[in-house]
Amino acid sequence: MSSMVQRFFDIIRHFFSANKRKRCTVIEQVEEGVRTIDALIDEEEKKLEITHKRHYSSFDEIRKFFLRRDFIVLALSGDFSTTIEGSMVVPRENGTEQISEEELEQLIFKGFWGFLNEHRAWTAKKMETTDVDLVLANIEVAEIALGRFNVVNPIGLKGKNLRIRFRGTFVPRALLPVIAMLRERTNELYVMEADAALSSFLTDEKGIALFCKTDYATVFSVSAEGHRYLRKIPWNLSGLFEKIQNDFGTEEGVAQELFACYARNGVSPRIEIRMEKYMRDAFSDLFSLFLKSEGRRLARFPRLPIHINCYFPMPNSDKWLTMKKRTELHSLDQRIKKLGISVSDTKKNTRISFSTTLLFFYPTSYPKHEFLDQMLRRRAKWLIAYT
Repeated sequence: MSSMVQRFFDIIRHFFSANKRKRCTVIEQVEEGVRTIDALIDEEEKKLEITHKRHYSSFDEIRKFFLRRDFIVLALSGDFSTTIEGSMVVPRENGTEQISEEELEQLIFKGFWGFLNEHRAWTAKKMETTDVDLVLANIEVAEIALGRFNVVNPIGLKGKNLRIRFRGTFVPRALLPVIAMLRERTNELYVMEADAALSSFLTDEKGIALFCKTDYATVFSVSAEGHRYLRKIPWNLSGLFEKIQNDFGTEEGVAQELFACYARNGVSPRIEIRMEKYMRDAFSDLFSLFLKSEGRRLARFPRLPIHINCYFPMPNSDKWLTMKKRTELHSLDQRIKKLGISVSDTKKNTRISFSTTLLFFYPTSYPKHEFLDQMLRRRAKWLIAYT
């Protein structure tokens, strides 16, 4: 009976969505818990209409969605997920023969095992767990090539080896019930490490992405070949808020509100000057820690751009920025403008960040290889969480 009711609502939904908008949800793991944002998305016109925004203290509090989603994006922190892109070169026994469908499936599966063996132990160390506790939330073929040439489908072609780039996300086994619940309520589920997904939007050129939270920053290497987590920097804004508290004689919550007001350009010039000093001090500490960890890389590649993106309110001005050379501030904002994405809000009170906006478009941000993915999942279904 429940399936008939679900089918009834699906028919109604598709009837009223003749404009081809998709019903989708982004679920983000944030500092204060879990945030869900519902929206209608027009992928061709790059238009996003936000309909609901909710906060929960944990995943357990998330209620099942009344209407089935076209897709759900589950964006997790680096402590609870690791998304990796990595290429594996798989040699063929006879490169002069054409590749058959059966051989291609075997080559993909062999490359997949190599991908697991190469990255599983490192991922467990990064997430401070054991590799036994890790499961694959998803795995897909990001790119495939014969020799030096990328191809869409290698069947019928010849070559000595196959280069396969995989994109996979590892999560702790404890998240399986959450993934299973979401899988029941959507046509497509995308599970990823949030910063890794966002860094993929910055791969027009080689560089480094800094994602700054209020209590730490993560460093990613980004390039056309993929993106990779490098490290976490133990930096936070507590010192900045303490200075605001002491100088203005306020409580912590008021200090944070005052900072947010400054970020919206809503303070007097005198207070703005003081805020810029606080910002200069805080980011000088960040850059000092960053240079300690990435100094060799920057010395080898002196023109490597550095993309800085913050998960907290930030002013448009960069007067306080002490490391302006080759540094791009608000690069996700620039990416949204370049893509031509527009955001509207039905309730006028559910503003979302640049990062959340891009997460809605992550499923369409890279080409899919559905035929190859089906092969991979058919052979590796007992290793993948959602199959």
